[in-house]
Amino acid sequence: SLGALPDGSLPRTGSGDEVDRLAAVLNDLLQRIRSEVLRVHRLTADVAHALRTPLTAIRGNLELQIGRADAANVDVLESSLEQVDELVRLVNQLLLLEKLEARPLDPKGFARIDLVELARGLVDHLQVIAEERGVALSVQGETTFLRADPAQIRQALANLVDNALRHTPRGGRVEVEIRVVDGSAQVRVADTGPGIVPGDLDRVFERFHSTAEDLAAGTGLGLPIARAIARAHGGDVRATSPGGAVFTLELPLEDGDGH
Repeated sequence: SLGALPDGSLPRTGSGDEVDRLAAVLNDLLQRIRSEVLRVHRLTADVAHALRTPLTAIRGNLELQIGRADAANVDVLESSLEQVDELVRLVNQLLLLEKLEARPLDPKGFARIDLVELARGLVDHLQVIAEERGVALSVQGETTFLRADPAQIRQALANLVDNALRHTPRGGRVEVEIRVVDGSAQVRVADTGPGIVPGDLDRVFERFHSTAEDLAAGTGLGLPIARAIARAHGGDVRATSPGGAVFTLELPLEDGDGH
C-alpha cells in the first residue's frame, strides 16, 4: 500500500534498471495526482470563501422582503430563504473541511470530556428526529474520558448518527456504543439499513460521494468531516458492513486508561 510508505512514494534503488525507472515514472505520476488534488481543494476553499458574502447579503434581503410581503408571497420567500440557508450550510461545511485538513488542531482548545455523557446528550437531542423517522435510537457504554475539542467531537458523532438515521428504514434501529479497545476510545454507530457494498467502504468518506439512493440524503460532506475531525485528534473513522452499516470513530484516550 502506498499509504504505508514513509513519504507516500515508491522506493528507488538507484540502479537505473527497468524496475527503478518504473518507480521513477510512478512517483512522478503520484506527485502530479497529489498536486492536482491540492489544487482542487484550494479552488474549493476559494469558491466557498467567495460565496459567503453574497449569500449573507441575499439572506438579509430575503428576511427584509419577508417582513414587508403580503401573506400570498410569504411562503415563496420563506422557501427561498430555506434554500439559501442550505447553501450557507454547505459553504460552512466546505470551509470547516478545508480548515481541518490544512492544519493541525491547537490542543489549547481541548478539554476533558466524558465521551459517554457527550453521546447520551446528543442522542437525547436527536430522539425527536429518530421518532419522526420511526427508528429506534439508543446509546450505551461506560464512562470514558479523553481530551479533545468538545464541539468538534460532538459534530463528528452527530454526522455519524445523522447518516445512520438517513439510511435506516422505518422500524429499524440505530445503536451507539462507546467502548475501550486496545487503549483507544471507540464509538460504534451501527444501523439496520441496507449496508454498504464492499467497494464503497472507503469511498463513502470522499467529498460529495453518493449513490442513486443518496441524492436526497444531505450534502455528501458529513462523513468526510467526521473522519477529518477524528484524524485531527489523532484518531480515525472507518466503515464496515456486516449487515447494515457500522461506522467506528476511534480516538486516543486521555491518560492511557480513559476511566
